[in-house]
Amino acid sequence: MKTEIINFYSHELAVFRGEDGITYVVIKSICDAIGLNMDSVGRAIKSDEILGAEHTIQSVQVGQNQAREYLCLPIEYVQGWLFMVETGKVKTEIKETFITFKRECYRAMSDYFSGKTGQVVKNAERRFEILKEMERLKNQKYGIDQRLKDLLAELNNLDTDTFTQLNLFTAPKQIEIAQEEN
Repeated sequence: MKTEIINFYSHELAVFRGEDGITYVVIKSICDAIGLNMDSVGRAIKSDEILGAEHTIQSVQVGQNQAREYLCLPIEYVQGWLFMVETGKVKTEIKETFITFKRECYRAMSDYFSGKTGQVVKNAERRFEILKEMERLKNQKYGIDQRLKDLLAELNNLDTDTFTQLNLFTAPKQIEIAQEEN
């Protein structure tokens, strides 16, 4: 299992994709970054009715170290867990960033439950549909323009062939010359 390092609020977190296709976060990497005691965090996560059901213990190699067993959460649950952490328990130097993160969580929940997030998603989906339709029409327009050019070229070829067969190319010049003499 390949571990990657992602940047989260200027801190490096260890993540990996499990065999189930879910992206997991090594919780110890968060605890180290913000100064939480991993033992008490582990107990809190395991005893939580939601996080307890979602956590997993995985053998993960973090950095150059040998693979070890770590408590991990699916990435979609990490923000909810962090939101529950008391600000007073984090390192002093990270407190302001942590408060900013929690404010964003409040805002995100409000946006979701007030319908703003849903509207943004609907707008994004509609925008994507419009762009696809515009591309399809542009391709059709190109096809129509090309077909018109082809038909015009064919028409010109038919006219040229017809005029040549009827020997009409010289007639207009002869008429012009006859008019000039008068």
